[in-house]
Amino acid sequence: MRTIAKYLLVFLLLFIMMFSVCCEKKEDEEPKEKTIDVSITLNKTTFTEDELKQPIGKITYVDENGEEISIDITEDIFKLDLVNDKCILTVSYQLNDKIYSKEFEITIERKPVEPIVISSIERVTLDKNTFDINDAIELTGKFIAKYSDGSTAEITLNSNLLTIPESIVVGENKAILTYEGKSIYVLFYVTQSQGGNDDKALGDEVKAYIIDTLNGKEFTGRVDLIYEYKGVSIDYESNNTAVITHTGLIKTPILDTEVELVYYFFVGSLDYFGTFKVIAKGNGTYADATLAEISKLVPSKTTESFTLPVTYDRYQATLVWKINGVECENGFIEVKKEDEDYYITLSVLISAQGTTAIEGFTIYCSMLTDIQRMNKALNRIESNFKNVKIDSDVEFPANDEDYGCKLIWYSYNPDIIGHDGKYIEPFYDININIKIQAKIGLQIETKVITVSVVGKHFSEKWEKIEYFINRIHKDEIKTQRFNLYGCEEGYYTVPTKNIGYLPFYTKDEIKINVDYLPNGTNLKPDRLRTSTYYITLHNTGMAHPTATAKGLNDYIHSTDRQASWHYAIDDHEAYNHVPIDEVTWHAGDGSHGVGEIWYSESYRFYGIGGGNNNSVSIEMCVYSGCDFNWVMRNTAKQVSWLLVKYHLNPSRIRQHYDYSGKDCPQVLRQSGRWPEMLELINIEYFARTELSDVTFVWESLNPEIMDDTGTVINNPGVDTEISYQVEVTYNGETKVYTFTALLKKI
Repeated sequence: MRTIAKYLLVFLLLFIMMFSVCCEKKEDEEPKEKTIDVSITLNKTTFTEDELKQPIGKITYVDENGEEISIDITEDIFKLDLVNDKCILTVSYQLNDKIYSKEFEITIERKPVEPIVISSIERVTLDKNTFDINDAIELTGKFIAKYSDGSTAEITLNSNLLTIPESIVVGENKAILTYEGKSIYVLFYVTQSQGGNDDKALGDEVKAYIIDTLNGKEFTGRVDLIYEYKGVSIDYESNNTAVITHTGLIKTPILDTEVELVYYFFVGSLDYFGTFKVIAKGNGTYADATLAEISKLVPSKTTESFTLPVTYDRYQATLVWKINGVECENGFIEVKKEDEDYYITLSVLISAQGTTAIEGFTIYCSMLTDIQRMNKALNRIESNFKNVKIDSDVEFPANDEDYGCKLIWYSYNPDIIGHDGKYIEPFYDININIKIQAKIGLQIETKVITVSVVGKHFSEKWEKIEYFINRIHKDEIKTQRFNLYGCEEGYYTVPTKNIGYLPFYTKDEIKINVDYLPNGTNLKPDRLRTSTYYITLHNTGMAHPTATAKGLNDYIHSTDRQASWHYAIDDHEAYNHVPIDEVTWHAGDGSHGVGEIWYSESYRFYGIGGGNNNSVSIEMCVYSGCDFNWVMRNTAKQVSWLLVKYHLNPSRIRQHYDYSGKDCPQVLRQSGRWPEMLELINIEYFARTELSDVTFVWESLNPEIMDDTGTVINNPGVDTEISYQVEVTYNGETKVYTFTALLKKI
């Protein structure tokens, strides 16, 4: 018994140990699963077919780090099934080896299917198209129907589709084929049997008549073709349309020329065709014929000497060539090298079979390279303008015929002389610059020339004053919609509008805040200009509402971008960042100097030098919400001050574009307001230099629409007449002028 008890005790201990191990194993193999809350939602339940190709909803859940994850529901996540006439969309997504799925009942709006309709009937082919007038007319065959989707179908022609004329005549007849609402004429022909002759007899008779009447005959002007004989219609084709056309018209040759013509016709079920020859009478001689062939060998333009033939065997001809009356030995035409292109006069005397002909040719001898030719054209233009004073519209030629180049004109002062040569009287005599490009093929040469323009001349001061206030006045006050342009996301293009203004002049200066960049930054070179030749205008290219003059000042003091400018000007004030006698980096023209033409690889543009090293730079603010009219007016006032300071005139205003080809000032350029900007500068400059001893007091007579600065504060939305007056005082005398203008609606 003790032995049995001993074994039972051991067995019990082993069972307990095995049970314990099994429990541990089970706990290792079946860890408790963490629950994830996954949400599957759709944006809506009605979609177009195109919308199903875009994200249509979201799958969201919180990961083990507590972060919310959002995934777009796209085509690769869902599938569509039709269940009991309902469209079921099933979204399935696998996460941590578990599939999360949800079904939605949705509606799909499908595009209406355009009906396919017949668009035209083409290529009708009749089994037989010639009938005897005594026989029944049965038109059978096939035709092609073309459908709106571009497909075609071959349809068998039957009598139900045809309308045959009630009166059948010998010759050509027309039936109307109508199929699915489209119609087309079907031509068939009717003949009449002659004296009981069968079709073959009639056909042979027609053939013989054609040959007897036409074959071997001579014609001038036109061949007398036979188009109908005994009810049979006859058609023709020419084997040499350069001399005789298919309709028999003769293009008169130099010598008598034999031409073969083809005839063809139908008699009953028989078709006939054959050939015959006619002679087209010429109007020239063997010498004339030789000249026609030899002329093809004479070039109109050459760069080298060449040789022409002295015999022409086809017509047994001899040729004598002469240059300026001197005979050329063995037909050698010598072209001498010169410093200019020139012309030679070449003549030929032809003798052929007792006939003679004399002809002259002018040959252009091209001695110059294309670059030399373009530069000569540009130099000639500059010379032509040298002693000319422009006081009316100028005709700018688009081509130079002598040097074979295209000409492109660009005025730096389109408010005075437009790109098209239009003259606008300036305030005073002035010299302006015009850029001209000569182009041959892909090669371009560029030159900037100076032209003198006649301005307004005054006999006394009050005439000058009245001219000035009349330039400020506009019979129609322009309004327009245009865009501001920026580099910030959401502000690349900002729509805005000019609701109207008149630039009433006052002596008040714009507020300038001075906040210079420190020396030693990489934004500026820290050196003085050696000369000041231009005033350069930019737009900031920053349209965010914070990009004011102050905002630009904050920016330039915090950026490490290698760029700088002297002024930032907005509709309220200006900031001066760099001393105005220092060089700034703003124009993109590197170190190119004034008068130097250079090519910008970035913009594929021929620009001028002097932007960085020789100009004062102004950034005009274009922030969203600005009154851009006042940005322009404030800029004009500051530019006029700079012009006077540096002894310049308004002809020295330049765009950033002029130096490197960059589209800047973009707002002024894209809205077409650059001439308007120049006009504002001229007004400020004229007043500052010519009317400094005159005072102006402006008063709007419609203050609910326009204030006393000339700013329209309320455009009524319809064309509206408004009035204002200006009180002018000079040398103790005061005069009041009243004006009325039409304010245009937006």
